[in-house]
This record gives sequence, structure tokens and C-alpha cells, in this order.
Amino acid sequence: MFAKGNIALAEKFVAFDKRRVALAEKFIAVAKRNVALAEKFVAVANCNVALAENFVAFAKRNVALAENFVAFANCNVALAEKFVAFC
Repeated sequence: MFAKGNIALAEKFVAFDKRRVALAEKFIAVAKRNVALAEKFVAVANCNVALAENFVAFAKRNVALAENFVAFANCNVALAEKFVAFC
């Protein structure tokens, strides 16, 4: 009788441990999905960094073009002043 009680208790422990294993497996699956999502987030962030770097390069080119335009305008002003002085 005592042994049967121990066997029944051991079977309950086994069933309990199986439920714990199943929960742990679900937890692992969720953790793997979280890792995959984090990797996707990192990929998106890297794309955003690349886009920002391209935007900075584009803005620098615009500054250089504006500086060239100012220099060109200054040349035109100098030419106009020389023309006025000539006349």
C-alpha cells in the first residue's frame, strides 16, 4: 500500500515535470521569436543609419553647390563693377 502511494506520487511528479518542460519549451520558442524580432529591428536601424549618412552626404553636396553659386555670383558682381567702372 505504501509503495502504491509512492508510485502514484512519483507519477504526479513526472506529470508535473512534463508540464514544466512544456512551459520551458514554450518560453524558449518565445525567446527565439524575440531574438528574431530584435535582429529585424537591428537591420531596420542599420538601414536608418545608412539613410541618415546618405542624407548627410547629400546635404554636404548641397552646401558645396551653394558655396559655388555664391562664388559665381561674386564673380558676376566683380565683372559688373568693372563694367560700370569702364563705362
